Amino acid sequence: MDIILNTYFSNSLLPRAQAPGFFDNFDRPAGQALGVTSGEGKTWRYESTGTTPVWRTSSGGAAVNVSGDSRNVAWVDALATNGKLGVTATSLGSYRLGGLVARYQDINNHLFVFQASDTAGLAIYKRVAGTATKIGDSSYIPANGDVYELELNGSNIILRVNGSVKTTAIDTAFLGETRMGLLGTSSAFSMAWDNITFTPTA
Repeated sequence: MDIILNTYFSNSLLPRAQAPGFFDNFDRPAGQALGVTSGEGKTWRYESTGTTPVWRTSSGGAAVNVSGDSRNVAWVDALATNGKLGVTATSLGSYRLGGLVARYQDINNHLFVFQASDTAGLAIYKRVAGTATKIGDSSYIPANGDVYELELNGSNIILRVNGSVKTTAIDTAFLGETRMGLLGTSSAFSMAWDNITFTPTA
């Protein structure tokens, strides 16, 4: 009779495959680069339309775009294209030209959520070849402490604030992209964001 022994080897030095999704509370010393997410240790990457952007942690434990060009993105590979991307707007500042970026392909091709001005409603946009088009509009004016949530389910997109639906969109752009994060601009260096999370769905 043959005896087969199944042996399991565990080596902590070998890299482990990262799971889809991410979370970051930015609770690190002020003035540091974003580095890696607090939940899974996924690396933050940066891109802009010109000068390499600088994103730092603030004294209040939030993410702030402190310098860069006209568009500045900090992104994490969520390893999933469908899910819920959320963040808390801890400080919106005066101009408010910043927000969430989703299904990020590059600086000229992605989905994003922001206000076009301090008096404009929060909206969903897509940017293709550098040109932004509004695909979901609302009259809602955000306030400090609001929680944004962008739900991505195939071509169906829902924007909620504090759990309430503000606008929806249907768009097939960038369906395979898995990079999610934050959008900043040279007019909104005072904006601060906290507790960003991406929870994947099937």
